[in-house]
Parts: sequence; structure tokens; C-alpha cells
Amino acid sequence: MSTPQTDPTKIPLQQLQQQRNIMQQELQEMKTRHRSMMTASKRYLESLRTVEMVESAQDGQKMLVPMNDSIFVPGELTNTSHVTVEIGTGFFVKRTIPDAKEYLERKVKNVQLYIERVGVNILAQENNLSQIDEIFRARVQMVREQADAAEQQA
Repeated sequence: MSTPQTDPTKIPLQQLQQQRNIMQQELQEMKTRHRSMMTASKRYLESLRTVEMVESAQDGQKMLVPMNDSIFVPGELTNTSHVTVEIGTGFFVKRTIPDAKEYLERKVKNVQLYIERVGVNILAQENNLSQIDEIFRARVQMVREQADAAEQQA
């Protein structure tokens, strides 16, 4: 059930300010989700490139293994037909190279679609917030003018 829309030019300034604050908070949350998904997309793409690199490598090949973003340790490939893929927070499965590539490509595609949807929502929220800001400024200006007019009459 949808709630009826209220004309923002008719609600009290305090409520308009509260609505504006809520919209700003929602916008920040959307931007945080967007950044988080961009990071996830980069991680999936990096994993996909790594799987492709392993696919073209040979057993026994020496390489540097990333432990985190800045620490690498020497290693040696012992099995180039299977890789371990993270499928969730702390959950890993052994997959064949083609299965791993298909999984990562699917994840990249899904994350990209989500990023696009969140981006559209961010633009809509920014537009709505801009309209609320314009109405708020106009209403504050109107209140000031009314106060000045009342002061001049007194």
C-alpha cells in the first residue's frame, strides 16, 4: 500500500527540514552502497583476471601470491585445473577453471546491474533533494519577507 504524497509547499518548515534531513541521509546511504558495490565489482574482476592467468599457467610455475592488498609471498602452482573461489563471507569452494570463470562473470554482471540501479536511484534522490532544497529556500525567504513586512507595519 503506497502512502499519499504530500505537497511539500504546504507542509510546515520544520517537517520540510526533517524530510530534507531524511532524504540527505538516504542519499548518503545509497552512495555508500554504490561505492561498496564498485569495490566488490573490482574485486570480482581482479579474481576473474587471476583465474584467467592460472588458466594459461602450468603446474609448477612460480608466482607471487597476494595475502592482502600490499603483501605478496612466493608460491608455486600445483594444480592449474582447479581454483578455490570465495562464494560468500568466509566460504570457499573448489571449482574447475571454466566453472570459476562462469561464476565470476555472472557475479560481475549482477553487481554491475545493481550498480546501475543504485546509480539511477541516486540521481532521482539528488533531483528530489534539489527540489526540496529549492522549496525550502523559497519558503524561508517567504517567512523572512512576511516577518519584515510585519515589522514595518508595527
